[in-house]
Amino acid sequence: HIAPAAATLVAFACVPSPLLAGVVLAASAGVGFYPAFMLPAWAGFYWRDRRRLVRFAAGFAVAAAVIAGSTWLTSRPADGRDRIGTILRDTFGHHTDPQGYGRSPFGFWGQRDGIRRWLATPLVGESGVTTPAYLLLFGLMALTFALARDVTESQLALLTAAIALASSMIKVQSTGTYVAWAYPFLLIGIFANAASSRRLD
Repeated sequence: HIAPAAATLVAFACVPSPLLAGVVLAASAGVGFYPAFMLPAWAGFYWRDRRRLVRFAAGFAVAAAVIAGSTWLTSRPADGRDRIGTILRDTFGHHTDPQGYGRSPFGFWGQRDGIRRWLATPLVGESGVTTPAYLLLFGLMALTFALARDVTESQLALLTAAIALASSMIKVQSTGTYVAWAYPFLLIGIFANAASSRRLD
């Protein structure tokens, strides 16, 4: 769980180069899926300059296509599912499936009582992606896109940290314990903002 956090930090270091930032952010999502949830915030950050936005989106799209294509080509259907169903089950489903991590008694979701049961119950079919918890995450992602359209890089780090924290909260197993996903971005956001304020004074 440290590898995607480290890869996302490399992507953040590439923010001045939108094409490279897009490639590395997609690669981060290939290492551990949650950095993909940061895409709207980062797209919002580049929104002010359409050329930079296009470069970022192109870098992300090409890298994501290579990763998705290689995953598709090297995967095989299993347990009566088609290939895409198998891939979804072994990624998102792995964390929410009642036969897998979903049966874990640990973390915020483990007891499955009251509002936690409702938040973790799929609204459509059996996919964990349709639970109210995931829908709240998707709402937060949309909000970060709107907020990121007029922020500094250090403020983008804070929005990235918010997405990382929310991503760890939707995980059934060990809810909220993957602080490494957000911690470096919190440090960047807090201390870079403080340094900029001191320079302005």
